[in-house]
Amino acid sequence: MAKPPARRIPSDDFVITVDGTEYTPHEGEWIEVLSGFTVGDMQDGTRFAKLLDDRASIGDDETAALTEWAQRADAVLTDLARSIDSRMVAWAWTDARSRPLPAPSPAVIASLTWEELAYLLKAVRGQIETDRKNGSAPLPTTTSAIASRKRRK
Repeated sequence: MAKPPARRIPSDDFVITVDGTEYTPHEGEWIEVLSGFTVGDMQDGTRFAKLLDDRASIGDDETAALTEWAQRADAVLTDLARSIDSRMVAWAWTDARSRPLPAPSPAVIASLTWEELAYLLKAVRGQIETDRKNGSAPLPTTTSAIASRKRRK
């Protein structure tokens, strides 16, 4: 038996909202990830989720707590970037100026936005739908379809 191939995941459904307007910065782009994920990948994702929850509970004026959180965040994000990189095979992503990003690496992954990092984590965990029956378009209720309709108006 051969090893399972990497999955190519279209990134059309990656949506960000800026000043109430939805954008699809990776529309027409894709990522390729190895199938499955390791226990370490799961632990890194869990630590990342806890990190976000912890930040939400710290007030902006709590300097000591913010300092401790930032130190922890550095370690968690470094591990998460390495974990995601270990599952990434290739991508056709561009930066905010539409320039192609270099091949995935921990340093390149660390340069992404929080939203992009969370999206890649979902892809590595297999939580992004990759196959549509008969090559059909996304359902109108998906974020990519909603964003496409808004752009056409």
